[in-house]
Amino acid sequence: MSNFPIEPIPDISRFIKPSAAWDIATFSLFGLGGTLLGGETGFLTGTASATTAVARSPPEQRERIEDAFRLFQADILKRQLSMVESQVHHKEKIHSNTESWEGESSWDKLKNQAAGMASSLKSG
Repeated sequence: MSNFPIEPIPDISRFIKPSAAWDIATFSLFGLGGTLLGGETGFLTGTASATTAVARSPPEQRERIEDAFRLFQADILKRQLSMVESQVHHKEKIHSNTESWEGESSWDKLKNQAAGMASSLKSG
């Protein structure tokens, strides 16, 4: 028939025999991978759903959402500003380095600007 010699197949059953260690490793890795994949998929679909929900909402509701988001951003900026101010005041820096040409410090200008943004959003 063929000119190739016939070789017996080696017994590899001892290598593919189930063990508790391999089961734990397999289930752990598949579980972790599924959790990460599911979490990322849920995040992306949730973001897409929220985006379409806001886009389809009535204009006055969309304005309220956008205003709330702007107020949130202003609040974050205020908190960052207060953190930076506390760091600057704790470090005994030379006061003349932070002075602007008008005599008002740049931190005070930024603080007043953020407060003005927040008050214009609240009043509107």
